[in-house]
Amino acid sequence: MKVLSSKPIELQRVKTKSGAELWKIQLEGEGNFLLEQNPKKESIFGRWYRQKKAENPDFYLFWEFENDEYTGRVLTGEFRTKKELAQLIEKELEEK
Repeated sequence: MKVLSSKPIELQRVKTKSGAELWKIQLEGEGNFLLEQNPKKESIFGRWYRQKKAENPDFYLFWEFENDEYTGRVLTGEFRTKKELAQLIEKELEEK
């Protein structure tokens, strides 16, 4: 594999005022980062994330920030085995 370009990132574990421990992905540039959804928040997103994490601890939701401002974009994903992914793909293709 040939590296075409790279950007520095740093994975940080942070603690909020409410005591929630979240993942923060620090991107290149001051104020540019992805911040994990706080499951302690009582917003619709916080409640949903608590439920989703209870069902699947390998699911993640990150909010994107540029120049310390929320961009309106989110990154979601989960770790799965290849077999689990193949089953999901097959199920979704059958539904269409």
